[in-house]
Amino acid sequence: MGPTIRLRNSTRAHNARNHNPSLKARRKPALRNPATAGQVQGRTQPSEPGAVLSDIRLRLTIALAATAVCSAALRAQRADSDEDAAVVLQRCVGDELDRQIERIGSLLAGGAS
Repeated sequence: MGPTIRLRNSTRAHNARNHNPSLKARRKPALRNPATAGQVQGRTQPSEPGAVLSDIRLRLTIALAATAVCSAALRAQRADSDEDAAVVLQRCVGDELDRQIERIGSLLAGGAS
């Protein structure tokens, strides 16, 4: 095998840096405009109690789904402490989220709990 023309990759930090920095100035993200403080991702937050409860219920349902995914991922890893963490997530977080979602559902249906 003869010599190659390809250069070796350097693992040294000063060689790994980008030597052509952007000319664009870095700046902090803009602060929220007080006029649009009630907007989240391009939509206004609901103001009626029923709509507020529906919005909260939707967000809790998404959190419950995320909890279930994390719990399943921890169980799939099959490590001792991961299994314990999965049970804690499911029992302490998931079950409580489910209870609160059911309470909000009964409030929206007109019943009291």
